[in-house]
Amino acid sequence: MDKEYDVVFIGSGHNGLTCAAYLSKAGLKTVNLERRDVIGGACTTEEITLPGFKHNTHSCYHAFIQMGPVLKDLEVARYHRYVYPDPPMASIFPDGRTICLHVGKDGVERTCKTIEQFSKKDARTYKEIYDLHISAKDLYVAWMYTPPLSPSMQMAPFEGTEAGREMLWMQLSSYRKVAEHYFESDQMRTFMLMVVVQEGVGIEEYGTGQFFPLVITLEHDPGMGLSVGGSNTLAQALGRIVEDNGGKLAVDSEVVRIIVKDGVATGVELKDGTEIRAKKAVVSNIDPEGTFIRMVGEEYLKGDFIEQVKRFAPGISTVTTHFALNNPLQWKVAANNEAAAKAWGILIADNEEVAIDHYRHIKAGTIPQKPEDMAFITVMPTIWDSTQAPSGKHTAFYWLHSAYGLKDGGAEKWDEIKEEVADRADESIRRYAPNMDKNNIIARYVDSPLDLERRMPQLFKGDWLMGDITQDQMGIFRPFHGYPPYHTPIENLYMCGACTHPAGGVTAAPGYNAASVICDDFKIKKWWPPLTVGVKK
Repeated sequence: MDKEYDVVFIGSGHNGLTCAAYLSKAGLKTVNLERRDVIGGACTTEEITLPGFKHNTHSCYHAFIQMGPVLKDLEVARYHRYVYPDPPMASIFPDGRTICLHVGKDGVERTCKTIEQFSKKDARTYKEIYDLHISAKDLYVAWMYTPPLSPSMQMAPFEGTEAGREMLWMQLSSYRKVAEHYFESDQMRTFMLMVVVQEGVGIEEYGTGQFFPLVITLEHDPGMGLSVGGSNTLAQALGRIVEDNGGKLAVDSEVVRIIVKDGVATGVELKDGTEIRAKKAVVSNIDPEGTFIRMVGEEYLKGDFIEQVKRFAPGISTVTTHFALNNPLQWKVAANNEAAAKAWGILIADNEEVAIDHYRHIKAGTIPQKPEDMAFITVMPTIWDSTQAPSGKHTAFYWLHSAYGLKDGGAEKWDEIKEEVADRADESIRRYAPNMDKNNIIARYVDSPLDLERRMPQLFKGDWLMGDITQDQMGIFRPFHGYPPYHTPIENLYMCGACTHPAGGVTAAPGYNAASVICDDFKIKKWWPPLTVGVKK
């Protein structure tokens, strides 16, 4: 590995790889320094149960990236393939009925057919909201794939019309309040609440209502991309694009210090003492505290900025339990809805009260004590991608969203109770899928919120979105204010990870936006076309 590059990246998550791909193709000499022995950050695929069974230990589906420019600009399809499950998600209920989220040209109509079982009014309302907000889809995409505006500028376009003001009301309200305003049936409210929690968004905080129209409009076309071979295949594809354009990928290369001279970031120091010089920029793909408190040092920072870094709060975490299975889970509801048997993800919450109470358990640092009081998503990747398991076998996992720090015992308590909590969740699944039993389960692996942080410290406090999704941590406030987006108080030190706008999830938007900003700052010609919103793969 050389000792000097134009741009040095700390980390190789998909945003860091995206940013490096754009910059290396623009002619800059780049290197991504990765602490682990594999690139990809949270786009990980590992054989953690048994050989041959591939498990996506963090990222598992890629929805919003499908609508932005990155896949097309970088020609990712040369190295990578997506499949699009239909339905991607279904919400199942104790009476055997199901709401299915369908994709494709007639996806909205087919979704509404399943909603009609519970309320024809709710089905009409869903379609009306879709029709209203799909016209603003380009604005939503542009919002993600451009640096954020100030709050006043962001809100101004909505103030002049009745429809705009209604959209603004949604943005300022809580997700739960918006869902209860628009939908009358318990089942539809449950479905909407469960879908958004899977995105890592809270339901009762004000400002989360902005995700209500996004869930309805952006999930239908083309849908949730499932990486063939596992989520890490996207990272490997991005890595090949970096290397094709002269960039360097260095694994087992842990950065311990960002070198700052006279207020300017000039390079980094690795754990083994090696110093790597950055002629133009150092770009951090990790969290704010890791970047500034651990790697820069408080002596180079002002007190008010340090306070901003330390107050940047994590969001919800999750217990993720992975299974190696003999056979796919057999859902009882499939007798009434064949599509449910093909759903990539099954949302389990018996009713709206269970969904709300489970979320309140998360905020309180407690855990539901009865299987019927749990709310979570169970996922079957191998229904749509057989390459993720040996021939004839299957994988499954569930996300049981939980607190990192428990009220009784703190985060360390997870080492003691995680298997017990997983047993309870398994029992909850068996109410709907009886073959979730010892005859079908070959192996099980339980990841707690504490385990997530141990594996990937940048997922601070087990937050897989690298920062809570609340209105005080969005836009120009993510992860701090006072500096242009993606910039920092240290000259030539930038950020490009999920802790920046527009937040976590596999969007590649932070990396894309950071690349644009860096090119502007150093007057480097952009090879990519101006943003064309609504781009499809």
